[in-house]
Amino acid sequence: KQGYDSPPKWFHLFRDPALKQVSKDKFPGSLLLRLGIGTLDESKLAIDRWVPATDTVFEPYTLFMHVYQARDLSSEDPTGLIDPFIVVRFNGITAKTKVIKNTKNPSFFETVRIETMLPAHQSLWPEISVELWDWDAANSNDWVGTTRISPHPNNTFRSDEIALKYELQPKYYRMKYLDGKKA
Repeated sequence: KQGYDSPPKWFHLFRDPALKQVSKDKFPGSLLLRLGIGTLDESKLAIDRWVPATDTVFEPYTLFMHVYQARDLSSEDPTGLIDPFIVVRFNGITAKTKVIKNTKNPSFFETVRIETMLPAHQSLWPEISVELWDWDAANSNDWVGTTRISPHPNNTFRSDEIALKYELQPKYYRMKYLDGKKA
């Protein structure tokens, strides 16, 4: 029983195939919600813990993401190879890596940097969306997969600190199809 003490939680939206409003290669997004439910007496006791969302304090932060490699990427091209690049989306800001041509196991070795204002309370931070795309000169780029990462307090630095002094170890994330199955 959490009543009014539950923390904010991310809920993923699902594409409704009947509506066809979101194409099958796009993730429809997520909502960060905090839900509290209890008796009327409990709600009167909890009112001080429920500060209005409009009172949120924002501070400057910088996201650094070292993009090292990808491996065993799937391809729809006749050659079996792709021209991958990474798109990082965080708090309404988008950054991209360079395109690596003709490979299934690209080595990027790039650092993506996004400076943004975030809520002081880390439980309200948005997820980081990391998408892998296949660049296509003739048509539109092809979506390959997406992973979503929740920022962890141990991996965060205020933008007024020197974040580059920390040695970060690479971590592989398995890309998933939109229906949640492994790629």
